[in-house]
Amino acid sequence: MSNKTMKWILIIMCSLIIIVILFFTALSLFQSRGVSQYNKKVKQEITTSQFIEVDAQKVNSAFKSNQNHIVYVGRPTCPECQSNIDNLISAVNENNQTILYFDTDSNRELKNFHETVKSLKVSEVPSLVSIKNGEVISTLVGVHSKEKILEWLKKTNSN
Repeated sequence: MSNKTMKWILIIMCSLIIIVILFFTALSLFQSRGVSQYNKKVKQEITTSQFIEVDAQKVNSAFKSNQNHIVYVGRPTCPECQSNIDNLISAVNENNQTILYFDTDSNRELKNFHETVKSLKVSEVPSLVSIKNGEVISTLVGVHSKEKILEWLKKTNSN
C-alpha cells in the first residue's frame, strides 16, 4: 500500500475512534441526567410525605403489620421507572395516597434484599405492590398511564 492510502486509513480509524468515544460520553451524560431528574422528583415527593423511602427491613415490617400498604419498587437507573415516575406521582397525589418507596439500587447490598424482593413477588421494575394482612394481593408491573395507575390504586384500596 502507498503512503497516501495508509494516511487515509489512519485518518478514518482515528475518526471512528473519536466518534465512538463521543457517542459513549453523550450516552453516559444522558443517562446520568435521567437518573438525576428521577431522583429529584422522588426526593421531592418524599419530602411532601406522599412517598416514604424504606429499606428491606421496613418492607418486611409492612408484611407483619395489620395495616394495608402500597409499595413502589423501582430504581433511579431504570429507564422505565424514569419514564413512569410522573404518571405515578400524579396518580398518587390525586388519590391522596401514601406509598412506600423501595429503591432496589440502594438496597441491593443489604443481606435480606433478595428475600424482600421475593416476598414482594417482584420480578421487574417498576412495580406497585399492594400488601394487605401480610400478603401480596395485587401487583401492577411496568409503565402505565396515570389513569391506569389511579384505577389500580382505587381498586386495591376497595378490596
